[in-house]
Amino acid sequence: CQCKHADCDTTYSTPRCNSDLLRVFRYDPTTKISNNNDDPEVMQLGSSPHTDWGSLTVVWQDSIGGLQVYCHLHKKWNCVDPAPPVTAYPNSVKNVNVFVHVGDFLSLATKSICPSPMHRVISPSGGVERYSLVYFVYPPPGMTLKTAEEAIVASGSFGAGNEEENDGELILPTKLLKRYFVLHDQSSAPVSVDGVSDPFTESCIQTYASMRNTAFDLVIKQKWDQVQR
Repeated sequence: CQCKHADCDTTYSTPRCNSDLLRVFRYDPTTKISNNNDDPEVMQLGSSPHTDWGSLTVVWQDSIGGLQVYCHLHKKWNCVDPAPPVTAYPNSVKNVNVFVHVGDFLSLATKSICPSPMHRVISPSGGVERYSLVYFVYPPPGMTLKTAEEAIVASGSFGAGNEEENDGELILPTKLLKRYFVLHDQSSAPVSVDGVSDPFTESCIQTYASMRNTAFDLVIKQKWDQVQR
């Protein structure tokens, strides 16, 4: 958005106050091959497995459903309950069901105390379309991951994170870092997480080290460039 404060001109030549993004997604129906929702080989993916890069993501999906979240502990996909159909509510009641999850930036800033869930979308079958409305919340322009980490530590809002020492510096262990898609190059090869895709590479650690001092709005721009098809 562009700020409309009193001291801003109407030409919107002033810098953006945030980099948030609202997107509408439509998933066309596919032919259902199997009833086994745990076998990715027989599923029609509307959105491949990934984590979101920002601070928070607010998701509304219609009554068709299809959003799934991955459990790393049990290596299993779990369905997120869709919104009930409108007819399920009395005329006098208006309910909105949303799913809110943490993104990579906030998760990394809290040293993985707040996990960034890997998720995917299964395209609908039976000749119906699926719609969702997704609001991506990003940190303010110019903010770095290191600045957010320091602010969170100073606030005392969280206890000790999941760090381990590496060359005299405390960083997240590789097994956790590799789960963050913001640290992977998504422009070509599939990302590896718990055997879901191709093998993980150590470049993730180097990306994390350099990213901590980079304005995150620049990181987000690079990430969107990677996934443009």
